[in-house]
Amino acid sequence: MNRVTASRYHYTLMMEMRDHPYAIFVTISRHASDLESHACYLSPSGLAGCAVAPDGELVAVFAAPDAPKGECAELIQAVCALGKVTHLHCYDGKLPGFYAKLGFSVHERAYFRGHYKGRKIVDKHGRPDYIRMNYGKVST
Repeated sequence: MNRVTASRYHYTLMMEMRDHPYAIFVTISRHASDLESHACYLSPSGLAGCAVAPDGELVAVFAAPDAPKGECAELIQAVCALGKVTHLHCYDGKLPGFYAKLGFSVHERAYFRGHYKGRKIVDKHGRPDYIRMNYGKVST
């Protein structure tokens, strides 16, 4: 795991997600400066990454299609082991199951109302709920 600058992380995220079929599910900041207060991490290959916001939210998690299998999960586990991650938000589908295997549990569900990310999600992926998951025994 490599801690990197916000600008390097943002550049890598933008490059790896530009043609990714699931990029719509990754919260991508428009500017690297939006990530300046975050701790940003890349996997050893540089093909997976995540960031931790000051409030402990795991954000901007990504894995490029050609990232080594399991590398994103290993990165998340290593970052969580640092003790700063408290929660994350994700869309329903495969992601809650993936994160549950890494120690997260569903805390809250916002039923789909069509107001986030516009029609792109509906057109491609149906109507997924928005899920808040807590890490470990956090009860916030």
